[in-house]
Amino acid sequence: MNPGFLSLFSRSLYRGSAARLRSLEPTSEEYRHVHEERERFAASAIAFCLQYDDDFLWHFWRKLCRNPGERTPRRKPTVQIEPHRWCDLLLRWEKALCAVEIKIGAMLDNHQNPSEPAFWKPSGYGDFLAKQCWNQKRKGRYVVFGWEPKIVPCSKTNGLELEVKQQQWANLGDGLPSSRLTEDLATLLSSFSIGAFTFRAMKNKRLSGKLGEFGSAVMVLESVRDKLGWPESFNVKAGPEELGVYLRAYDRMKAVGGLAARLKRDNGMSQTAGVAWFGYQKRGDEREQRCVYVFCTKDRRKRLVNRLKAAKFVVDEQSGSDQDEGGGPYYAAVWEGNDRLDDITWFSQVLETAGGTS
Repeated sequence: MNPGFLSLFSRSLYRGSAARLRSLEPTSEEYRHVHEERERFAASAIAFCLQYDDDFLWHFWRKLCRNPGERTPRRKPTVQIEPHRWCDLLLRWEKALCAVEIKIGAMLDNHQNPSEPAFWKPSGYGDFLAKQCWNQKRKGRYVVFGWEPKIVPCSKTNGLELEVKQQQWANLGDGLPSSRLTEDLATLLSSFSIGAFTFRAMKNKRLSGKLGEFGSAVMVLESVRDKLGWPESFNVKAGPEELGVYLRAYDRMKAVGGLAARLKRDNGMSQTAGVAWFGYQKRGDEREQRCVYVFCTKDRRKRLVNRLKAAKFVVDEQSGSDQDEGGGPYYAAVWEGNDRLDDITWFSQVLETAGGTS
């Protein structure tokens, strides 16, 4: 086993592995606990990089902590990890005190959420941070990092003068300095299914004929799903001779927008039908190959095939439906074409081409 953050995590007492997370019910307390443990380990790894990689430290400060137009401190910020129970990371520079709350899937509790009155009241994170700022005569800044829903700070702040910022993992990944430490960190964050880093780790991968690399194949497929806007509930599933994701335009009675809606509309599919499948599949006696099935009605198939061929993809000439009796739906199967593309790009381009224009 190679030394690194991911190896340390897998050998530690933390219980937040991706495999364990997939086995748990999303509404269970154990699921929440696993997310929290991943967040704690991620915070530790980030703090380690902040301590020993100055380029990463300044990148972190610019991308997550800095306000627009704020001048660079004359001395580099200092960092502490969980110095108090009300923050994961605490950065200090000049007259600023910046608390960073890290989220990787776990809920943002009311006492952590600046949108909620509990944040500003005694025992809330805002109240704790404000008291520290008062004691140290520093300006306070609270950064919620990795939480998707938009935060609108509650107007009932009890007079606490704190700045509130909201940042996403993509901000950290954008322009990430390249070093052995940051690449190691990116590998760890990728294993936690953080989209910006999963894509970074999996880009340029070509796995056809190599499905012994099961973990990498799953990460490639999840990266494509996330990149194209389908929710995580569309899981990667394994069959006897295939590994892939079945896509629909609806999820739990709600429409999935963007490419999902285009595939449904342009290829004539009903609201409840699937629109595509993509993944790795054996073709006859050959090794596993990347492939995409785009479902369509009989009358839309010719247009779909022409669109894919115009984009230099090779479409299987077999035109029957996926049922022996011809009951549908019909499909266009793509196995080849644009062969030099890495897997993420290849899958994405086939599906985007099949969806027509936006």
